[in-house]
Amino acid sequence: MSATAPETLVEDGTGAPDAPTDEGADAGFLRGVEVFGDLVASKRKPIAKRFERRSLEAGETLYAVGDYDGREAIVLLSGALSVQTLDAVRGDVAIGKVAPRTLFGLDYCLADDERAASAVCVVAERASEIAVISSEDLSDLIQTSGDLALLVAQRFATQLLDGAGAAALGPEERVVSALLTLLTADASAPGGWRIDKMPKHRAIAEIAGVDDAAVAGVVARLIQDGLVARDYPGLVVVDYDGLRKRTVSKL
Repeated sequence: MSATAPETLVEDGTGAPDAPTDEGADAGFLRGVEVFGDLVASKRKPIAKRFERRSLEAGETLYAVGDYDGREAIVLLSGALSVQTLDAVRGDVAIGKVAPRTLFGLDYCLADDERAASAVCVVAERASEIAVISSEDLSDLIQTSGDLALLVAQRFATQLLDGAGAAALGPEERVVSALLTLLTADASAPGGWRIDKMPKHRAIAEIAGVDDAAVAGVVARLIQDGLVARDYPGLVVVDYDGLRKRTVSKL
């Protein structure tokens, strides 16, 4: 997937705020949002406090080309937002809409790629309500919540291995993405994660779409670089953020 492509596009950007629930009206809006929606209500509530609600008028520009730096992500609660992404190499513009209940900007926040983010323009097609979270808060939440970190890792891994996104990946990114889908939480591991039992290289190769030798080489490099360590019959993650960036930086 190109770093400058809109993340999630739909034909109709309508949406409606959630009705009050046992989480409270302020936290309920995360129930249907990707990644966060898979958490239990008690874990969504503190996350919701990190978001800032904003109202946009019809025709208002949220981000002009060159203004967005990937320092925040947004959830469309109601209304419609159009997205234009300039591809300076091809000289064309991709046009779409922000899908309601997606976390637009997640890729840009975690990839820390201001150049790609600066090519994005987001405009409210009609009066809209959004919720915004900063990349700093998002990163902090991922670092402190094992459940959220795993959901984010698996979201990226699935995205990178699926469809057109996979075509832009080299063997290392594909293998790391496959490994991310195998993680389980482990508070005793330095990075908070492990793979309980490593599948055979051939099994990982089938997931990643590479050969066995590529898997062996990538795993060896990850160990040499201090990102993972052997812990028979599996692996422990020593540096989760470093491991994740081996894939996110390629978005």
